[in-house]
Amino acid sequence: EFGPERRVIAFQNLGIQCVRRREVRDAILQRVSRGINPFNVPREQLLQTEEYDLNVVRLCFQIYLQDETGMYSTMLPPIVSNPIYDNRAPNTAELRICRVNKNSGSVKGGDEIFLLCDKVQKDDIEVRFFTQTWEAKGSFSQADVHRQVAIVFKTPAYCDTSI
Repeated sequence: EFGPERRVIAFQNLGIQCVRRREVRDAILQRVSRGINPFNVPREQLLQTEEYDLNVVRLCFQIYLQDETGMYSTMLPPIVSNPIYDNRAPNTAELRICRVNKNSGSVKGGDEIFLLCDKVQKDDIEVRFFTQTWEAKGSFSQADVHRQVAIVFKTPAYCDTSI
């Protein structure tokens, strides 16, 4: 469905083919030779491939309108999608808690909790406990993160231990 009232197109079974780090430069040169550069980035900047994040992409769509003779001669401005993140990459995947061994503990803190999750990065984790007026973090070290899928931590003391 596409028209003046509805400007959404759905693509079924669309896949994204990954490019290896060593092949990025060739892929960029191929796009430049075809005139594909929707953000008009200077060529020198495009070729600085070491700064590319290969875990996120945007799709660029180019539309040509058919004229009266049947030729596709009228080119519309390119449309670029929102970023699409690789869900398998730990640094871009949305964190998902799969299982936790306890959901209650002492107000004094110090309870050991085992949290099973999808892939996480050891150096980019914090476990937060909070209410509207209080916040504290669970304590653990990088050694307490097991194979990117489990975190063992100790609970903090609650702000009011008299409850």
